[in-house]
Amino acid sequence: LNGGDDNHGQADGFDLRGLELLEEVKDRDGIDVRTSILQLFFGQQYDKAAPLTVELVPVFLNVGRGISTTSADDGEEQRSAQKSVLVKLEDCEIAVKTLREDLAAKQAVLDKALGLVTDKSSTFCTRMPSEFDEAQESIAALERLRDSARASYDDVLRFFSSEPMESERFCLLWDNFFVPSRLLAEADGERHGFCKAVFCCGEPFSIDDLQVLWGFEEPRLKDRRPIKRGQAAASTQRQRFVLPPAPRPLILLRKALTGVPWMRLVHGQNVVEGSIWEEIGDDRALVPIAEVERRFTREAMRAYEKKRAASSENG
Repeated sequence: LNGGDDNHGQADGFDLRGLELLEEVKDRDGIDVRTSILQLFFGQQYDKAAPLTVELVPVFLNVGRGISTTSADDGEEQRSAQKSVLVKLEDCEIAVKTLREDLAAKQAVLDKALGLVTDKSSTFCTRMPSEFDEAQESIAALERLRDSARASYDDVLRFFSSEPMESERFCLLWDNFFVPSRLLAEADGERHGFCKAVFCCGEPFSIDDLQVLWGFEEPRLKDRRPIKRGQAAASTQRQRFVLPPAPRPLILLRKALTGVPWMRLVHGQNVVEGSIWEEIGDDRALVPIAEVERRFTREAMRAYEKKRAASSENG
């Protein structure tokens, strides 16, 4: 862009928030530049595009979508699409802080009550302090999880060299780029049924589903294999890829964050601690589902753990 301008051209990259502006860059027919970008990306860089859409699964699953139909004054039906972010980091931080404040207030009441009870062997005196200790530890665990989530999210923003941004905006930024509300609302005929069934159901979708949304492929809902959480994402045209296990969200945006540990992995005679995603390394190519089904099923891992436990006992 602006290649002939020494001051503004030859950019190595663009601010992450620039994704929000692409919708306004249109040709004479009103088609925005995202269509050309994704058509080239999905068509010529499929092997890179497919892993990216899988890495963004936690973001896509955190956005609720719906398509509603209303009748205009002239009797013609009009469709509109709605989106909402389901879990916002900032709301979680406030909720944990509120829990801590509520517990502190209740602790003060408990301390006062304990001072008024003369029978220190009563059930109240013997049981309530331990109950409050458990509550303290539970809230402390939530605070550690909150701090870890915040640190991870800040790492993502630093990876993109982005200024501070609320998590709601971050999720919608990516979702609006790949799944525009306009395309959901304007889809008609079989494509409308496809979009409603695939993008408004709260389940993962694949790069092939996105190609249908953007009009690069024809909808074939009957031939589509549903992609359930924690199961393989079956690409109808290319190699199949593994989706992160649910319900815990995985953050897989390169090495800015670490994946949630899945289970112990076995490679030949070596035991590798960590997550299945960390084991992928720098290739950024996702593990073929056939390999995972053969070597890393829960049954195979349980059998290995039993064998290892037996070896430890004998040794």
